[in-house]
Amino acid sequence: MLNNNEITAGGIAQLSGLEIFASNTVDGDETVGFGNPLFSSNIDSATDVATEESDAPLNAVQTTFTAGFTSSIWYKYHTSGTVYTAIDAPDISGNYARFKGHKDGGTISYAGIYQKLSGLIVGEEYSISIVVPHGTVAGTIRVKRYYEAGGSIVDSGDSISFTMPYSTSILTGSFTASTASDIVLIDFTTETASEVDQFIYSISIKGKEEYLVPIYAEDMYGNAHKILRRNIENPALNT
Repeated sequence: MLNNNEITAGGIAQLSGLEIFASNTVDGDETVGFGNPLFSSNIDSATDVATEESDAPLNAVQTTFTAGFTSSIWYKYHTSGTVYTAIDAPDISGNYARFKGHKDGGTISYAGIYQKLSGLIVGEEYSISIVVPHGTVAGTIRVKRYYEAGGSIVDSGDSISFTMPYSTSILTGSFTASTASDIVLIDFTTETASEVDQFIYSISIKGKEEYLVPIYAEDMYGNAHKILRRNIENPALNT
């Protein structure tokens, strides 16, 4: 230090730790495979689980887990009757993934896709973004998350629901990873008595990364200056 001042007359810090930082959160790397766009994914050829169980999505994921999951590819499921209306599994139609829905005789249907992710960091937050055509049919898109524990599949309990048609064409939410290989499921249901099609263009899941950036202020001449703090409680300095 050239003198007892923490900061020189020219605005140069003479001690470490004087910089002031702001937190900036950005999306990290993509964690879902074949999600953007969905029309180039494996959905048409994906393994399909037909289920009549009361918890249809959990039964589908458990069935696939028992048979053996492959990470980063899509699986699909649909209800096939009994407690729910039978409906076709999702497929590709034009530039979109198509999810059918139908309520028949007071009984709804479910159809969805799911994927086992990889490389997640336990306890870290991840954002999910789903792009749909604006002003689509009435129904509900759900995002559910599962993970393996003790040799079976567990429902995380943090389901996200979007009532369609939504106010925008991008549906967003977030979740905190329970394991490095959580399973994310997206499905569709409707209260509409006639069969309807819900289309989805893409699905993206990215980690949230936080960076610290120094704070700058602009003077009256348009010059940028780094904002620094002073330790005013230390009498040995700033004399």
